[in-house]
Amino acid sequence: MDRNDGLMRGSREQRIAEMRSLGDADWNPDVLLYLHIGLLDHSENVRSAALEALLEISRRRPKPVSISPVTLLSHCLFDWTVSSGSTPRIFRSLAELGTTEADEAIEAIMEGPVEQLRNEDFEKFMCALAENGKRETVKRLSNRKISTTKNKILRGVLEKF
Repeated sequence: MDRNDGLMRGSREQRIAEMRSLGDADWNPDVLLYLHIGLLDHSENVRSAALEALLEISRRRPKPVSISPVTLLSHCLFDWTVSSGSTPRIFRSLAELGTTEADEAIEAIMEGPVEQLRNEDFEKFMCALAENGKRETVKRLSNRKISTTKNKILRGVLEKF
């Protein structure tokens, strides 16, 4: 979904089609945000299509989507370009928060495909965990199959504890 005139890009017909297609989508934070954009569109037809999609989703009675700042941060963690530096910045912020919700988000991130992380980001992630006393999270990674470079980073961080 692209943005224009404050919200969505494309002709009215395209925006209506985008909203209608959301009626078949799984309920998740992205769909919630897209529908919200549609409900704010300046065209009543687009708003109506968003409403119909929301009603269609509600008929399936999906589980609620819980959105908090931490949820949104962890959801968009890997949506940033390398040059922005936002991915390690967001991760560090989550590590520094020290709340149960932030710690659970970190655990979920670390249970994901860490092998796909750039080595530089992996090192920044590990340093953020070490600096915030998250030894158990770092230690759990030592049981995973990761590259030689990431293993070296991991051993170096574990030695700091």
